[in-house]
Amino acid sequence: MITAEQPIIISIVTPVYRGAHYLRALSAELVQLKETLDHPHSPLRLGEVIFVDDDSRDGSITVLRELTEEHPWMRTLQLARNFGQHPATVAGILHTSGDWVCTMDEDLQHRPMDVLSLLHKVTQEQQDICYATPTMGSHSAFRNVSSKVTKIVMAMLSGNKAIGKFNSFRMIRGSIARAAASVVAHQTYFDVALSWYTNRICVTQIAMSDMRAKTAVKSGYRLKALVRHAGRLFQSLELKTLRYAAVAGVLLMLAALAVAAFAVGSRLLYPETIALPGWASVLVSIVFFGGATALLAGLILDQIYFISQKMRGRPVFFVVNRETDTTIANWLASHISSRS
Repeated sequence: MITAEQPIIISIVTPVYRGAHYLRALSAELVQLKETLDHPHSPLRLGEVIFVDDDSRDGSITVLRELTEEHPWMRTLQLARNFGQHPATVAGILHTSGDWVCTMDEDLQHRPMDVLSLLHKVTQEQQDICYATPTMGSHSAFRNVSSKVTKIVMAMLSGNKAIGKFNSFRMIRGSIARAAASVVAHQTYFDVALSWYTNRICVTQIAMSDMRAKTAVKSGYRLKALVRHAGRLFQSLELKTLRYAAVAGVLLMLAALAVAAFAVGSRLLYPETIALPGWASVLVSIVFFGGATALLAGLILDQIYFISQKMRGRPVFFVVNRETDTTIANWLASHISSRS
């Protein structure tokens, strides 16, 4: 049973890149969230907020240092150079200690009070990850469409249905978040690593708005970074279409045998129908050895995939504890209804 002495801790991780313009306002909303949870009967506490400065050059680090001095429960990690959003997120997660970890952007597209909606959804349904999905496109039309198309194509190629849910505003069970972060390699897409640990994934609709598009502040992640982002996703996936090469090889070999049987039967039973001797054997040889090559290629690709997954640290199993989910969901249900 959860008591005031043993609250359930929420950690928030926010990668920062060119976000100096928004950090003060974000901090104010985080303080509001913390005060909301510092309720005598609340089983929840906002234990820590970890900002990860991804080598910003706009003065973000100065603002972050001021914020951490004002609020001891806020911490700042400064990366040696610009590594990108996913590595920055992973770095922050590895420094968390909360029972639940929420990741969110720094530009107020993701509002801190919506953290409660994410947590309510994931605990109410006893899931392990909850992604926020915008009620409408939260970026420019080009970025919204290109992102959606990329995810659809990747989902079709890999068979990973969770890809369409991926969003940087997510609530993750703390043990899973840290385990997945610990195995992320250089080009591993963090959300793909999360899907190695659980398939209990849900989404909830949240109103979002790209604040950068409404101001003169430039986007922290431009086209080049977004392309690199998509490349990381592609390299992290299990592309089942490649593994189908073995199946295609077997089918081609069977087709070759069928053609061979037909050719032999025609030669024995209806020799007068063979207008060009030798064509059947050439065709059979091409199809058969082509199928054998595809089969061998498929088997090799399957082994390469197995080795790559082992090297990436994909787990055989993982244990979670969902005992407190009902307590969280019940309190949040009453709290959210009282606010509405």
